[in-house]
Amino acid sequence: MSTTHKVFEKACIQKGIDIDKEFLQEIKAISFDLAEKRAPAFYMETMYTKQQAEKAMQSAEKVFTVANQLSEKLKS
Repeated sequence: MSTTHKVFEKACIQKGIDIDKEFLQEIKAISFDLAEKRAPAFYMETMYTKQQAEKAMQSAEKVFTVANQLSEKLKS
């Protein structure tokens, strides 16, 4: 688990925000996967199909939505 994920999880616990552990693991896995693929895709070292790109986009949108919702809760 990255430092960012540990900080995020700790902040949620401190604020009393209940997050399903399985869901949190899914978000971490998606985030890690996207981060691993981002640079090689950007520099065209790895090519992806349209279907792979659409799946990555859906995953990114899911993480983005959850992150925004939790960010608002952490601010309160």
